[in-house]
Amino acid sequence: MRRNSLLALIGIFALSLSTIGILQSTSSQTTPALEIAVSIQSLAGIVREVGGEEAEISVLLPEGVEPHAFSLTQAVIDAANAADMLVLTGHFEWEEELATFVGKPYITIADYEAFGAELLPLNGHDQNLHGYWLSPKNAKAIANATRDLCSSLNSMYSQYWQNRFDEFVFKVKALEAFIAEQQLQYQLSNKQVIITFPAEAYIADALGLQVKGLLMKGENIFISGPELVVVEQALRNGSIHIILASDVARLQAAGDFAQQLSSDSGVPIVWVRIVFSDLEDYVGIMGYNTGVVVTGVSSGILPASDLLTISMPVIIIATVLGVIAIIELVLLIRCTRSED
Repeated sequence: MRRNSLLALIGIFALSLSTIGILQSTSSQTTPALEIAVSIQSLAGIVREVGGEEAEISVLLPEGVEPHAFSLTQAVIDAANAADMLVLTGHFEWEEELATFVGKPYITIADYEAFGAELLPLNGHDQNLHGYWLSPKNAKAIANATRDLCSSLNSMYSQYWQNRFDEFVFKVKALEAFIAEQQLQYQLSNKQVIITFPAEAYIADALGLQVKGLLMKGENIFISGPELVVVEQALRNGSIHIILASDVARLQAAGDFAQQLSSDSGVPIVWVRIVFSDLEDYVGIMGYNTGVVVTGVSSGILPASDLLTISMPVIIIATVLGVIAIIELVLLIRCTRSED
């Protein structure tokens, strides 16, 4: 991937879009071996990589609903009851209620940790359960736990689940190589950021960014006055390159607060995706997040409102230009296999 880095990113985006279309059209023509209900959309992207055309994936959280404030509905209960297994984050109260209510086999954070997932610290002592599925290492652990439960429930497809998991690992390796190239090219390890909500810490960590402040410690828990003074001073003295905010923060007061700080300080705000995404694919989501962050730290001219919307012209450009990057991605995967 030595071509223009933006072209490579657009290619990853296009690959995600094309993969979604293939999976949707294929799965509609076959009877799935398993039906899997996943709590949130971005987690479903990882599960879909393992399930492939042999799994019917449904997302329980309605689009645009703040996940921390969500309460169970009959429609969600019915969807969970119709599934063979559940995949949960282990973070939201409604997930625990749902798992107890329907009694279906499920996997959650403890299972992911058993396969190697690691949580970042929060507030110096707590574990950060917000957005941990965005870490490449954790995404692989979630996929592995999914593979394990799928195989337990339908052993006839064990090799299929394993092959799908192996393919996902190769894709994530290619993503990590792409991120490493961006880190080097844009010196991301030297970039200091303020994050709006704890979930964004996992994106910052994956990209090697230095987190120098946090606006909201949890659901409706803002930082103290003295802590805010430190953040404002950092924004004013020019040491902060971007404010990192997310789709979850946009649904809370933290999003408005971040936009106001950006307007007052002139530090650009970068909107990343944590829970909701049109891409519905882990590599696509993290490729997108990498792209908007790189644009933010390199140009500093990102608009503060509409970055969560992918316009049709961008999709068309991605589809046309993505062919080159798709070929490069396939070659990288094959090279990795041959080296192994």
